[in-house]
Amino acid sequence: MQHSGLGKMISSYEGRGIGIRAWILILIPAATGIFFFLLYGMLLAWEYYLKYGPASAMYIARPWYVAALILLVLSLPYFLFRLSCSLRRIDIFENAMIYRNSLLRRRLYYWSDIKGITSFATTITLIKKQIRTEPSAIIYPNTGKPIKLTKRFENIPLLVEEIKSMFYPQIWPKIKSSFLAGSTLDLGRISLSNNYLFFSNIKIPWQSINQIKVESGNVVIELHDKNIYRIPVSEIQNLEFFFQLIDWGIRI
Repeated sequence: MQHSGLGKMISSYEGRGIGIRAWILILIPAATGIFFFLLYGMLLAWEYYLKYGPASAMYIARPWYVAALILLVLSLPYFLFRLSCSLRRIDIFENAMIYRNSLLRRRLYYWSDIKGITSFATTITLIKKQIRTEPSAIIYPNTGKPIKLTKRFENIPLLVEEIKSMFYPQIWPKIKSSFLAGSTLDLGRISLSNNYLFFSNIKIPWQSINQIKVESGNVVIELHDKNIYRIPVSEIQNLEFFFQLIDWGIRI
């Protein structure tokens, strides 16, 4: 499908719908509880209405109506949140992407409008036992708020790789030439030039660095003087560029 100015549509990624587990564990029990409280309250009200009049009927039924209302108030926000997540969508085109955050809110980003992307995984544990790993990502536009992609989105790893394949070739030549020319590049928590690496008000010359590696979700910077710094991967944009520039910085 061809769209004016956007190029050919490559793929589409949608938010996760309300899954079977959510229906079975939360929504169906909540709906059943609401229905039961209302029905039982109405039956009681009818019985007491026939015997004692409307005042007694309202008095005896009120706790059951209140219980139904409380259950509705507790479950409705979750249902609306999951419904909102299911309406999210990202369409990938040759020249841009369209992010739909809800049924009516859409935002067009040409690849030149994006400055970086971060992808990472969160390990979910229970009593020190790993249960699962949840992929996440953050897209950083040049202006506006970052776009956070959580487990509520389908197939995040593939989505991230597809976005990178589209916009990395456009921004890499500029980043490369700026770095080699001596400019300081901002990659989120970390900034770097061909002389120094900067983070958290710390300036480290390249020759002071012994090793940089990724370990347990952190970028670990080990210096020759044995000092060690750890920076979460989630706080560094364009991690592939980061390591390429580090390699150049150390060799320069």
